[in-house]
Amino acid sequence: MAAKILVYYRKTDQQEEFEDYYFNVHLPIVRKISQIKDLKIARVVHSNDTVDDLYLHGEILFENMETLKEAIESPEGQAMFEDAKKMRKFFKNPPITTFVEFVD
Repeated sequence: MAAKILVYYRKTDQQEEFEDYYFNVHLPIVRKISQIKDLKIARVVHSNDTVDDLYLHGEILFENMETLKEAIESPEGQAMFEDAKKMRKFFKNPPITTFVEFVD
């Protein structure tokens, strides 16, 4: 079954700086991961009275969980996580990050 890394970013007081870094530095690093099957970025427009400050959603699709694990252990995957740590300076709390495996 397919697997994904899902990341939810909250609103920040440094929105313009974050977006510049995210789209021009971070995403090019992420795109170097050869195992990625699909990559989608979306703006959160509604969260149904759950987390009210969600703002951006990243979704990275892999063939399966084994491929996802290979990807994050690769030098490119490690570079993605190292760069993600640098982006924390834009936020009070780190983004919500989950690894999910499809069940159906």
